[in-house]
Amino acid sequence: MENSEDLGKAKPYVDANGVTVERLSPAAPEPAPRMNLSEALVTRQQHEIVARLEPAVTAIVGPDATSALPDAVAVFFDSYRTSPLTENKGGSQFNDGLTLFVLARLLAPRRIIESGTHRGFSSWLLRQASPDAELHSFDIDHSRLALRAENTTYHLCDWTERDLTSGADDNTLIFFDDHISHARRIIEAAARGFRHLLFDDNFPVTTLYATGGVPVPTVAMLLDGALQGGEELTWTRNNKLYRYRVDSVSLAEARRLIARTVALPDVTDLTAYASPSGMTYVELSE
Repeated sequence: MENSEDLGKAKPYVDANGVTVERLSPAAPEPAPRMNLSEALVTRQQHEIVARLEPAVTAIVGPDATSALPDAVAVFFDSYRTSPLTENKGGSQFNDGLTLFVLARLLAPRRIIESGTHRGFSSWLLRQASPDAELHSFDIDHSRLALRAENTTYHLCDWTERDLTSGADDNTLIFFDDHISHARRIIEAAARGFRHLLFDDNFPVTTLYATGGVPVPTVAMLLDGALQGGEELTWTRNNKLYRYRVDSVSLAEARRLIARTVALPDVTDLTAYASPSGMTYVELSE
């Protein structure tokens, strides 16, 4: 953790995505989450969320999702209330936890691979959503890991360092929330035979400031025909300045592997949780 003497003196550095980061001044604290509605209002809120999610979830899961979605949303609310981890700053919050839980529950994958364990909330949530799935969670740093889900294998390494491949009839969902280039992760998943991917923090170039350590190029950037190779993008978040130079080769390589994408709708206006998720489902070509 930075102390007061370090603030304003840190030198620029380059992160794993080739983004140059420069600390400008101390970051403001994030607001605490809240869930203070009566049961009657929670029910109303759930109905609104279901209506918002239904088109995208149906596109991903199929028509059967229409009848199963309300129950999945209600079970998420119950799970969120009973989570042993009450603070998950820097990780999945209510909005992205909601869409992650709903998709994992309705897709019912036999295996789930998560890249980005952080404090352990998302892997715990995935276990609640899919109690019978084989669950692997990867991270290169377990110093913040505070919650371990039952029957879950935690790997202290990048997901590419384990022999995980997909067969023709495999039913695996991979969740990437590791702030690593979406282009890189798509190329890695395709090389190992996986097709069903879920990405957090998928923001277009106009809202790259929405999260720290943006996984550029994001899925939205891969599909942005206006981006030019060699173009330098700059943005700021929490008083850090970021710079990224567009690599048209990696964009084109990852783009050709994508069969379709479905962006999960933002529910921030319905929940009043401040952090947008940018959750997006990506299906790769066979």
